[in-house]
Amino acid sequence: MGRTALIAILGSIALVLAGCGGASAPKSVSPAQTAGLFMTSLIREKATGEYGLAWQSLHPLHQRVAPRADYLACENKTAFPGTLRKVSVVRVKDEPVLIAGQDHTVASKAVTIRVSVNSPGIPRPVVVTDTYHAIAVDGHWTWILTRKNFADYRAGHCPGLPPPETKA
Repeated sequence: MGRTALIAILGSIALVLAGCGGASAPKSVSPAQTAGLFMTSLIREKATGEYGLAWQSLHPLHQRVAPRADYLACENKTAFPGTLRKVSVVRVKDEPVLIAGQDHTVASKAVTIRVSVNSPGIPRPVVVTDTYHAIAVDGHWTWILTRKNFADYRAGHCPGLPPPETKA
């Protein structure tokens, strides 16, 4: 498999995981689950096509922009590029985040995750490390869409796919 194919697979993994931008404004009740465990569970849900479960923990503001039916339809158009092998937490730290659709930062846990995927045609696992944000809302963790994905949903089309052509 060539370099171009590897870049395409890495891009696909990043696209599928990109939805995990972070989450929303905390109330005084902290979630019982750790932010790291929440985020690794979310990655597993998305990698195994459990988009309904993933949507349930999406930040409420972003649920309004990406209603469940739209989110499921869009996510089902972009397959995870291989088989999830391992998800591990590299680091968790407190970090404010600006949520797409809001004009102020909120407290979050920045969770750096390392994801290992077995991809067809590639002899070794593909490993991607990235940081996502989890924010407590009403005593549970939520995640947020990236700015680009938020803008795509708000514009009425699926993230990572070309906008539908309009008939002239």
